[in-house]
Amino acid sequence: CPQDWCAAYAWPTHNGHLLLGTNWARALTEVPPQGVGFAPSSTDWHTVFADVTQNVEDSYMRILAQCAPWLAEQCRSSGTRESPLAGGWVRSYYRKPFGPGWALVGDAGSSYEFTTAHGITNAFREAQFLTEAVDDGLAGRRPLPEALADYEHRRNAAQVPYSDFTIAATTYQPVPDPTGAGALYAAIAQHPAATAGFWGLFAQTVLPSEFFAEEHVR
Repeated sequence: CPQDWCAAYAWPTHNGHLLLGTNWARALTEVPPQGVGFAPSSTDWHTVFADVTQNVEDSYMRILAQCAPWLAEQCRSSGTRESPLAGGWVRSYYRKPFGPGWALVGDAGSSYEFTTAHGITNAFREAQFLTEAVDDGLAGRRPLPEALADYEHRRNAAQVPYSDFTIAATTYQPVPDPTGAGALYAAIAQHPAATAGFWGLFAQTVLPSEFFAEEHVR
C-alpha cells in the first residue's frame, strides 16, 4: 500500500504470525506539503531519522494509518505484537570487487535497498561468476586480471537493472498519474500471467525493462 514517500506491507509467515512493516523515504527533491503522504518534520534527514527512531511506535502507526487505515485499526484493536524491529539508513553502493589476491561477493561488493530481497540471489550469482573467473585464470585460459574484470562486468550487467528498479520503487516518489498507477496494479492483481511477471521482478526472472515496456503495460 504505497503513498507518497512511504509504504506499508503485510504477509503471513508461520504459526499464525503476520509480518507487518512500514517504510519511509527521504524526500529527494523537497519536503511534500503537510497532509500529502509522509510529511517529514525537517528537511535534514538526520533529524527526521532521529525523530522516527525515538518515536518508533507513533511513526509506525502514523504511516500504517496513511497507507492502510483498515490494517492500522486491526493493529489497535486486536493481536499481539512480537519481535518488533526498527532500522533504516539504507546505503546503496557498488565497489570494485577484486584486486591483487582478493575478491568480493555479496554485500561486501555491492548492496542496495533491501525491500525487493535481491541480496541472496545476487550473492549466489556473484559467487558463481567469481568461481568461473578464478578457474579461467588459474587454469591459464586467460589472464586472471582479465577474468576478474569480466567478473565485475557480468555482476554489473546482471544486477544494475534490478538495483535501478528497486531504488526507483522504494523512494516512493509522487507519480504524475496516481489513479492510473493504481489502476495498473489493480489490473496486474487480476491477471495471473501479469502477477507472475510482477513477482518475477523480485525473483530476477523478468527484466524491469520488459515488464514495464509500453506495449506490455498497455
